[in-house]
Amino acid sequence: MRKVLTALLLFVSCSLLAQEQLDNMNFDQWSKVKGTWYPSSKNGKSVWGTSNPGTSILRINSTVPEYDHVAVAGSGKAAAKIVSRKLVWAFLTGNLFTGEFVRVVKFSGAEMYNGVPFHSRPMTDLHWKMHKLPESGTIRI
Repeated sequence: MRKVLTALLLFVSCSLLAQEQLDNMNFDQWSKVKGTWYPSSKNGKSVWGTSNPGTSILRINSTVPEYDHVAVAGSGKAAAKIVSRKLVWAFLTGNLFTGEFVRVVKFSGAEMYNGVPFHSRPMTDLHWKMHKLPESGTIRI
């Protein structure tokens, strides 16, 4: 009887947990500030971070909004386009992460705060990926 009651209480408590959705999980909201693209948020505090604040000094945004190739078509729909570039002296990787970009560290890396506080279970976590292959050359994975 005790095991059944414990299992029932566990099921009820898990079922009653609030389900929330992190803001801008669909990447529909973007803003451009002084030439730098940011995945934005309705409440002003973005969940997503990129290296764009660090690469914008070179006038490069490695993560930008994509409006043509989206998983769900419609007005106001967007996606995150992540592009890596080879420069003469370095390879800039496009990235997207939960957290916040802090600063470039001697052009050899970056300082970031990873993750965001979240005290619930997300309603969904579904992502579509599309890769554009080069027209020529070798791809190594």
